[in-house]
Amino acid sequence: MRTYAVQPAVRVSALGALFALAVVLLGIAWAPGAQAHDQLVSSTPADGETLEAAPTEAQLTFSADIEQVGIAFVLTDGSGEVLDLPTVPALDGAVVTVALPALEPGSYSLEWRVVSSDGHPISGTIGFTVGEPEPATPTATPTAAAGAADEGRALPLWAIVAIAIGGVAVIGGALVALIGKMRRG
Repeated sequence: MRTYAVQPAVRVSALGALFALAVVLLGIAWAPGAQAHDQLVSSTPADGETLEAAPTEAQLTFSADIEQVGIAFVLTDGSGEVLDLPTVPALDGAVVTVALPALEPGSYSLEWRVVSSDGHPISGTIGFTVGEPEPATPTATPTAAAGAADEGRALPLWAIVAIAIGGVAVIGGALVALIGKMRRG
């Protein structure tokens, strides 16, 4: 029976390949998650802003153009009552404008939902006050803007750590097995 010895160059290249694989897997595991969806860049009124005079419209500016479909706004007052909006929101690329009804002094919450340029719904709430701030009260959950929005979040930190540890364990185990096999044969 003929036996073949593994040449030192083959051992080094196999170990080098496994090391390169380990580096690539760790790089993938620690890479930051991609920001897949557009974001709200600014709004008028701004979230948390106190205004002396009631605004006649709200304007939201996003990081990219918004799709024409799926635009929804719901305005509630401090007591949670849903207020009727006088017109349909207007879209101009990345800017959505919605006319507001005549507002009395008090707290308001404008919940919005749009479809980002990648086709995923995004949503949020802008709270503002007209006149003197009043004590906060819970607001109703508007049904018009509710929905299963895909948030597109990156993996949580614990999952990234678990993937990295698992990858290192698998590669370490493969290295130990390879070295053991090379020493025996």
